[in-house]
Formats: sequence, C-alpha cells, structure tokens
Amino acid sequence: VVALDTDRGLVWEYGDKESKATNNQMELAACLHALKLILKSALKEKNFHVVEMRLDSKYVIQGVTEWSKNWLKNGWKSSQKKDVLNKDLWQKILKVKREVEDEGINLKFIHVYGHTGEKWNERCDEIAKGFASGEPPELRRAEKY
Repeated sequence: VVALDTDRGLVWEYGDKESKATNNQMELAACLHALKLILKSALKEKNFHVVEMRLDSKYVIQGVTEWSKNWLKNGWKSSQKKDVLNKDLWQKILKVKREVEDEGINLKFIHVYGHTGEKWNERCDEIAKGFASGEPPELRRAEKY
C-alpha cells in the first residue's frame, strides 16, 4: 500500500508477507489495510471528504463496488451458487468501507493498469515483490514525495 497526503505532499508505504496466501488474498489484504488507514485518518483529522483508491486489481474493485451487493442478497453465494471465495476478507473490507462512508467520506475506486509506468502503482509492485522475495524494501513513513 502506498498512501499519499496530496495536500501536504507526504507518502506512507506499507507491505507484508503471508505464507500460503494467494495473489487475490494479498490484494484484498492491501485494500483492507488502506481502508483502515483512511478510517483512522478520518476519525483523527475530519478534514477530507473524497478519497481515491487507485488499484490495478479489477477483482478487488468489482468485488467492492458491484459483486458484493449480490453476495449480500444471496447469502454470500456467487452467481454460480457457490460460496464466495475469501468471504472473510470481503466481509472485513465491506465493514470498514461502511465505517469510512459513515464518516462522510466518498470513496472512489479507480482502476489503473499495472506495469505501465504509473509511479505509485510501480512502487506498490516493488514493495510487493520485495516482501515476496524475502528482501523487503525500506518503507517511507510521512516523507515528502
């Protein structure tokens, strides 16, 4: 996760590794972490109303913005009547998303294409690869960008 405070020009970076996790699970974990950061900031600062979440994962974006509505209606069953994969993570994400929105924040989920030179997406990729390889990069915390 790369979190930017565009008003102050500050960046925070986060990363981790889970053994036996799938790529989708790690993308969901990153989304959950980002939402928790947004909620924490919202409760502390109360000075922003729109937050962009820029992801290269259509899986996460569609799950949060579209598919989850039907999952909730259908008792966490997919359109193929099967159990939704990663239900536990999806439920946590939706709970925190609701809490963020209850603070009056409009979340905008924006798709960016990976590996196309988009600066912060490339940095997320570096962080993820570093943790996956056992050589995590140095992460920035409240540094100017």
